[in-house]
Amino acid sequence: MKKRPLAPCLFACLLATLAAPPIASAADQADVLPQATTASILFSRSTSWPDDTLRTATIYRIRPSGGLITQLTPKTDDIYYLGGSWSPSGSSIVYEKLKLATSDRSQLFTIDRNGGSLHRITSGLARHGSAVWGPGAKIAFITQYGSQSCLSTVRGDGTNQRDLYCTLREMATPQWSANGKNLFLHVDYFGSGLDPQWHSRAYRVNASTGALTLLTAQTMDDPRYLEFAPDGSRGIYYDLNETTTSMMQIDFASDTLTSLGDGFLPRYSKDGSQIAFSRTTYGGAPDFPVYTMLYTMHADGSFVVERTHDHLDGVQYAVDDWSKDGSRILVGRNGSLRILDVATESQTPVTNGYAGRGAWYQH
Repeated sequence: MKKRPLAPCLFACLLATLAAPPIASAADQADVLPQATTASILFSRSTSWPDDTLRTATIYRIRPSGGLITQLTPKTDDIYYLGGSWSPSGSSIVYEKLKLATSDRSQLFTIDRNGGSLHRITSGLARHGSAVWGPGAKIAFITQYGSQSCLSTVRGDGTNQRDLYCTLREMATPQWSANGKNLFLHVDYFGSGLDPQWHSRAYRVNASTGALTLLTAQTMDDPRYLEFAPDGSRGIYYDLNETTTSMMQIDFASDTLTSLGDGFLPRYSKDGSQIAFSRTTYGGAPDFPVYTMLYTMHADGSFVVERTHDHLDGVQYAVDDWSKDGSRILVGRNGSLRILDVATESQTPVTNGYAGRGAWYQH
């Protein structure tokens, strides 16, 4: 039986490791970083019970240069603080609070960048997750009512919560257009039969009316993830579990697929001109090392360059976010966060933990 692959995160559910920078309380930090426009990175750390099940998941903030860490959410057994998305001004974040005892439902909350001004912004007996703050006042997220998934929005102050589009099929985390008028959404499902094919639907959704525009409808033998370009003109299908499978770029206007070569976890730069991605190499005798390096290429698939070179068994790189000017990349390396200078390929250590898309707030 075919199954949908696990969520695209190599370093989720990390344990906090040794030699981490000191953590300060929100009160300690109030006078350290008073300006809402201070560049910062959101990241998560987790702990596990002895049986390796998740015990805690906590959200933190740190400057890109490293140093003192601000703990933004509590560290409480069997309560998980998930995600983390910046408001346009960098003054607040939105996140999901999930309790193990009631894992079929959760709520979204906002806090300021120092961990204060806590405000619940969703209601209802459902799972509210995958929240992404848009360029305006609205936050997009996925609401899970049992087997039904809905693309939903709510304002940052908790008003005007509404479902835009619902389906019995699976939804990925939505992505905002630059002007905040539309959302890009990937929906997928398996067909019927003993060896069902996988079906993909990509939509542009009007954030005000919920009107859908179908961008592409693809059918494949195995499931893929879809990474949207910032302008929504194209996307990249990739397989997280089969790293030797070619990434396929889909042009929505012509509905044509073009191979970008082997790789996975692609991420477009902010202007869409570059793509960073991971590629796994299987070395030869005598040690047969397996390592995953970070690469970049132009958006058309040309000029592929390996940017990391520590070819050691077990090393894994993944891109989390790009700088606005495309000169630096926030990357994860086996549970540590680093900033990679694209031109020099030098790395600046930041901290230990996991970050994701939009984690890096920049002026």
